[in-house]
Amino acid sequence: MYCKTKGVIVGALAFGFFSSQAFAVTEAGEFQHKEQHSPSAQMYVTNNIANLDISEPTEEAEEIKFSADEMSNDEKTSIITATGDVEIIYNQMRLVTDKLIYDQNKDVINAEGNVRIYTSDGAIINSDHASLADNLTVGEMYNIKVLLRDKSHVFAQKFYKKSSHKKILHNVSYTACDFCKSIKPLWEINARKVQHDEETKNVHYNEAVLKFKGVPAFYTPFLSHPDPTVKRRSGFLMPRMGSSEYLGGFFQPRYFWAVNDQTNVTFSPIYTADKGMVWDGSYKQYFYNSYFSLDGSYLKDKNKGKYRAENRGYVFASGRYDINNDWRLKYNLKYVSDYLY
Repeated sequence: MYCKTKGVIVGALAFGFFSSQAFAVTEAGEFQHKEQHSPSAQMYVTNNIANLDISEPTEEAEEIKFSADEMSNDEKTSIITATGDVEIIYNQMRLVTDKLIYDQNKDVINAEGNVRIYTSDGAIINSDHASLADNLTVGEMYNIKVLLRDKSHVFAQKFYKKSSHKKILHNVSYTACDFCKSIKPLWEINARKVQHDEETKNVHYNEAVLKFKGVPAFYTPFLSHPDPTVKRRSGFLMPRMGSSEYLGGFFQPRYFWAVNDQTNVTFSPIYTADKGMVWDGSYKQYFYNSYFSLDGSYLKDKNKGKYRAENRGYVFASGRYDINNDWRLKYNLKYVSDYLY
């Protein structure tokens, strides 16, 4: 049985659009250069567990395919009920469920029992129950299990989208590891709540925990980062910490400043236990047919020696200039205060 409709299909299939890439908090300082005449300054974009989306209904009715073993229409209540191998195909996406109920008066759609959504990018979303309402702009899904195209997994107890364009997931877990029910993944990220604000393009986490083999290794009560649609934005990057024989224990916060579309500066001073402050940073400038990069650091070492200067540091400069379609000029200049630095 086939029919054309506007509301049912758009709403039922609008839960899709999971990314084919795994979760990553992207460092804004990483760039990729296209092999063209004008180097690009585009950050590697990766998606995350907040990318579950509900699309707005289209203005024009789209042709869809709808099939079910049985379908009934209650004219008094204006409720359409489809049962038994219900399948909806729309715009390279497919929804399969045991039962689908559409209340035409309230414009509410409910899919119940073994709800599976096959998205156009290869992800598979499983849920116990899916519901859409308010002109198909808000919705809920429960007990979500998602298999992304790269075989990574997302689990959430509840997902819903508000009319204010905010998507929220509760009790979320993500892992890119392949595992079975009896074996815990090598690593996973859990969060009590994940909220994606479409207007500010930010993803917020509450009570996020990083686990290795089920053992908590890192906890933060709050975490926020731009969503995958944001290519460049000023903000703090993931800090670095550790220890060495020369510096002792150290901690390095990093701040990325997107001056404009062609220029960025990274401030990354290193706080050390034995040598005090190490000033560190980088500067990158992109032009139409060239780019320039400058990195450097400075340390004043009071314990100078025969092969160790008091004012220690380095400056590395590199760049590229595309002369024409056949010739390209590259340069790499390095200076260090002493060979041990």
